[in-house]
Amino acid sequence: MTQLTPEAIEKLNAKVKDWLAWDKNEKTHADIAKLAEAKNYAELATRMNGRLLFGTAGIRCRMDAGFARLNDLTIIQITHGFARHILAEIGTKKPSGVAIGYDGRHNSTRFAKLASNVFVRNGIPVYLFSAVCPTPVVVSISFESWFL
Repeated sequence: MTQLTPEAIEKLNAKVKDWLAWDKNEKTHADIAKLAEAKNYAELATRMNGRLLFGTAGIRCRMDAGFARLNDLTIIQITHGFARHILAEIGTKKPSGVAIGYDGRHNSTRFAKLASNVFVRNGIPVYLFSAVCPTPVVVSISFESWFL
């Protein structure tokens, strides 16, 4: 990686400060704090710079600490963005809710529960599956609910 400029390091330190203020997960919080203390700017830049992007299969990236990784904080931020979008789209109508399922992959259940909490905090009802389910089942339920 090329040497970071003083300006880039300053921006990176601001992102680290935000991360440490917002992240409530002890492990990922400690991971970023340790990298910052060691002044490991190359690794911090990899984890903190950029945002997660949606593709045809959703968000795909490494699970790790940082804004450019999938973790508790980024799940909360993404879900809050979805909630705001839903509320903006429906205007004054009452939201009918969202269906949230999860599969057997690492952190899937945890992330589903975090997302559920964010929607509920935004006044959007959640229909959270009580067991592991295939993604097509969640999509089917969502479409059926949408058109009822």
